[in-house]
This record gives sequence, C-alpha cells and structure tokens, in this order.
Amino acid sequence: MSMFTQFETDKSLEESGVWLDYGEYRVLVAHAGGANKKYLSYAEAKTKPFRRLIQNGQMEVKKSEELLHDIFATAIVKDWEIAETDKDGGIIEDKDGLTKWKKGIHKKGGGTLEPTKANVMLTFKLLPKLFFDIQQAAEGIALFRVEDMEDDSKNL
Repeated sequence: MSMFTQFETDKSLEESGVWLDYGEYRVLVAHAGGANKKYLSYAEAKTKPFRRLIQNGQMEVKKSEELLHDIFATAIVKDWEIAETDKDGGIIEDKDGLTKWKKGIHKKGGGTLEPTKANVMLTFKLLPKLFFDIQQAAEGIALFRVEDMEDDSKNL
C-alpha cells in the first residue's frame, strides 16, 4: 500500500464534512485540521489567550473542555439530524429504503433541540463520550481519505 493510498485526503470533504451515522441520529463533521481553514483559524483565535496555560499544562480541565466544545461546535459540526419516526417510534424510510432525516438533536427525556452552537455544546457537555467519539473521528483521516471515498462510490 503506497503512502498516497494511506494518507491522501479529499480536501473538499475536509471542509464540507462527512456524516457520522449513529442509527437514530447523525452528525456532519468536518476534519479537525488539514484543509479545514475555518477550524484552523478559529482554534488559533480561541486558544491564543490560553497558550501559556496550555503549554505549561496548567489549564483547568473544565475550561479546556469548554474551549474544545466551542471549537468543535463552531468549526467541526456542520449539521445534526435525527431520523424521522412514526407514531410508534419506528424509523420512517423513503421509497428506496433510506432513512428520512430532519434537523435536530435528541433532548434528554424526549423532544428535540435545534442544532444550534449552544445546543451542540450542551449535548457535548451532557454526553462527553459522544463528544470524544466525534473528536476522534474528526481528528483522524480515515473519514476523509481519497481511497475510501473511491471505494464507497464503487459500492453504490
């Protein structure tokens, strides 16, 4: 396997994003790095005042998490959707058998929230393991590799 096969990414996908499908909901995420200029400039601006604390390992965990949640909610999460359901809670599919989606974030205890920056940050705070999963996917290159995109298009 060549190094290009292993590491070449689709620059447009790094910025526009790739869906992370969790079954009843999905999140459109851009790459945390690479060609995602919005992420690079926003992360630089938001972390600059704290650079000394970060370098010395003195930044409070709570503040660090809040900063990361802000950066990801602003520059990584591009959209958030939930599966449409019928009155019995079953997922509705279109004529091709594909899930029908609508904008929204599941709310604890039922209902939905609009996928705003504040609501994405709240969701990250309430579900730190979900944030970690999204962070891992967005920081990696697997979702954005050219080879994988070419393979996926052959399977359609």
